[in-house]
Amino acid sequence: MFSTERSDQVLRETVLQIYNFALAQSQPMRWLDQVCTTYESASDQTLRETTWGTLFWEEQQRQIEYLLERYEEAQRLATLGNGF
Repeated sequence: MFSTERSDQVLRETVLQIYNFALAQSQPMRWLDQVCTTYESASDQTLRETTWGTLFWEEQQRQIEYLLERYEEAQRLATLGNGF
């Protein structure tokens, strides 16, 4: 995921990005502590209960609603009988 068999360059770049982002915060150590706490608390929750799971679930709901609207429109057009 973060490296290949021959290189850990992707891992190094990821750590450097996190480091630089943390330094850009007004309180870098506090920000890092908060991030760690978020990840640690996520281990005690189901995926659906986590921040990421909630965001994922909401996006999937939006996608399902969009697809359902498109499906209903396709059905409506199919019943018009004018060559569609």
